[in-house]
Amino acid sequence: MGALRTHVEQGIVKALHPLVVKFKASIKLYNGEFSKADDLDQIRAALDAPLPLVLLSTSNATYRLLNVGRDKAAQDVTVEMLVASGSLRSRDDRTVGIGTDPGIYALLEAIRNILFGSDLGLSGCGYLAPSVEEPWVHRPDLCIWRAVYTCTLDAARPAADDASMTDIHGHVNLSSSESSAANPVIQLTEATT
Repeated sequence: MGALRTHVEQGIVKALHPLVVKFKASIKLYNGEFSKADDLDQIRAALDAPLPLVLLSTSNATYRLLNVGRDKAAQDVTVEMLVASGSLRSRDDRTVGIGTDPGIYALLEAIRNILFGSDLGLSGCGYLAPSVEEPWVHRPDLCIWRAVYTCTLDAARPAADDASMTDIHGHVNLSSSESSAANPVIQLTEATT
């Protein structure tokens, strides 16, 4: 079956396929290993696909307990994307586009139109919602923006192997100072549901 996060990442790659067709964009998974402080040459070397390019990864998650039985929670997962445009002429070309590269604004809008409100057709996955779009790198030959989406995943503790036995109660009858005999020494009972 695989982890739900893996299915979310694969579902987003599949959902963004129209960008491949319309803009000849590359959509790739990555490990979230870049930061703004990274050397731009390292980032360029890692961008081994033609531009425009979308790199995506799931990252942080927070949990909210959903029931008193402490076995169901909601996991709010962050999906981070680096969206790159390579129009090499001017700021307008990088943001508005030229030729086959539509520019960063059109890419961000196309991604938002595809992902916003989608549950990717996955059981246990809530709707994707945009939370951040921000410039990440602006250079004469490269424009990268960071787009962040969140979605809520089901998180549940698996059921016990033997669902009929849910609790064990122990009673210990210790000896008192008046008598050295404990009767009985230990008595265990099982509670069933």
